[in-house]
Amino acid sequence: MAKKSLRETLRYHFDNLMSRGTLSLMGFLAVISLSLILIFSIILWLINLIPGKSFIELLWLNIFKVLNTGIIDNAKEGQLNFFLSLIIALISIFIISLLIGLLTSGIQQKIWDLRKGRSKVIEKNHTIVLGWSEIIYTVIESLLEANRNIKKCRIVILGDKDKLEMEDSLRERIKIPKNTRIICRQGNPVNISDLRILNISKSRSVIILDKSDSNVLKTVLAVTGGSLAESGKNPNIVAMLNDENNLDSLRIAGGKSANYILSRDFISRLVAHTCHQPGLSLIYSDLLNFTGNEIYTIDLKELYNKKFRDAVFMFENSSVIGINSFNKVKLNPPVDTIIRENDHIIAISRDDNTVNLSGIQNYDISLESIRSIDNKAAAAEKILIMGFNDRVGIIINELEKYISGQSEITLFADPKYLGEIRNLDKHDIKVVAGDIADYNLVSNLLSEKDFTHIVVLAYPITDIQEADSITLMVLIHLRDIAEKKNLIFSITSEMLDINNRKLAKVAKVNDFIVSDDILSLLIAQVSENPLLDPVFEDLLNSSGSEIYLKDIENYINTREKINFYTVLEAALRKNELVIGYKIAAEMDMEKKNFGIHLNPAKSGLLEFSPGDKLIVLAEK
Repeated sequence: MAKKSLRETLRYHFDNLMSRGTLSLMGFLAVISLSLILIFSIILWLINLIPGKSFIELLWLNIFKVLNTGIIDNAKEGQLNFFLSLIIALISIFIISLLIGLLTSGIQQKIWDLRKGRSKVIEKNHTIVLGWSEIIYTVIESLLEANRNIKKCRIVILGDKDKLEMEDSLRERIKIPKNTRIICRQGNPVNISDLRILNISKSRSVIILDKSDSNVLKTVLAVTGGSLAESGKNPNIVAMLNDENNLDSLRIAGGKSANYILSRDFISRLVAHTCHQPGLSLIYSDLLNFTGNEIYTIDLKELYNKKFRDAVFMFENSSVIGINSFNKVKLNPPVDTIIRENDHIIAISRDDNTVNLSGIQNYDISLESIRSIDNKAAAAEKILIMGFNDRVGIIINELEKYISGQSEITLFADPKYLGEIRNLDKHDIKVVAGDIADYNLVSNLLSEKDFTHIVVLAYPITDIQEADSITLMVLIHLRDIAEKKNLIFSITSEMLDINNRKLAKVAKVNDFIVSDDILSLLIAQVSENPLLDPVFEDLLNSSGSEIYLKDIENYINTREKINFYTVLEAALRKNELVIGYKIAAEMDMEKKNFGIHLNPAKSGLLEFSPGDKLIVLAEK
């Protein structure tokens, strides 16, 4: 190998120096400047060009002259004086120019670093959101509502977008209260070095927003195994999963502190339950939304050693629905179940501080108003599913658990999905291929069969607006056909964008299920209280108690004024818990929540009419 020249060697070292950053360059500039100042000071001192000046005075004078491009005052006249003054002036201009350039470059780099959001977060007890997607707005709004009574609420977001872009987007879509500060940082959630700037070990909870199960696994490993390895403390972790087969791996990775929401299963079960229980989606939205009634787990020593039945009556403004005993949830337990020490009751209430004992001794129950009529056996139903996506199989599987054996399920979808539909051979369903947005085709199909329930699913199209447009067209057609042919059926529709829900009101749909919106609310709820995860899991599990809307005539006499304690007693006699009611006359009134009344005050007098429903927690 040829020996490098001195010029190449010096250039190589200079390039390395230039790549070290602003501070290194400023240090190099200072060394060069001081060296030159020292050389000129020695020359001036040796030739005595400025009489009466010591070496230290000459050194100090030259420092100021280099920085101010001045001339040599009190110096002797001559060519040497002119030559030295010129050199010092040129060096001064060069050094000052370099210094200004370096400072400008350094400041610009610092501004760019701040713009990227790379500074370390020093907040404590904050909520961390990892990832950026469309559902983040609903998640943040829910967290803000949940923490509205907290003096200092801090939310830290790590996304792949520019810090200022994320902050501007949040300000445009969300009204941020004064007690809240949202801190955005740019980075990759699976990168351990990026996570370290979030101060995760001091956080209250971590929400992972990623629709890829593999990315969720990597993020959980980064959070628990990397960024928190030194602290040994794991916050509450909440994440969405698509495939149940990945659940075991994620539980090993996240440990006991992680809670996973099976998004596809949850939405599928909700669609299936809502299909033959019109109005159910509104109930779940109310329970998941922080603005209304929510589910809380409360430890009250006054309830120790009391029967569950007694606890149900001891709250005026809260509805007791179950017991959490050592993290094992039991909704609607047997009425004689004893509440043991350290058991937590599960209750629906306006806030956690409203779950208080009423102190009422006389419940004024009207026993003569109670009726004990058995609920009718499930009648044969004809269900039409329009559209197709990866949740169809789970929806049909859930429907088959609740409908009678004589019921029929028809799947109507685009022919291009027939290949995937063949995987549903294990289900006894009828398949109709065609365009669900074809008015005449839909009209003929509805004329052939007297469908009782219709489910409209969104196609798996990349553009969610296009998918919702197809859904809106179908809903408008269904409404028009029903009015012209005098058909009666309930409609449950899946929407992808919550903004399109407002456009679809003209279709008079019984239930809208906005997948991302519902999931966002659930994520926020579990983030604030991880004990709620098994509660909502149990509510949509066919093996336990679920929410039903049942005819009120089977429980009490209508057209009589009674209090809600009487309704509680009527339901308990059937081993059911009543948590609210639905007024049929209000089902089209949005201002009255479409007739849904959850957790009413129990001592107030009520009068029900035929057709009204009770919202009960029961095992079918």
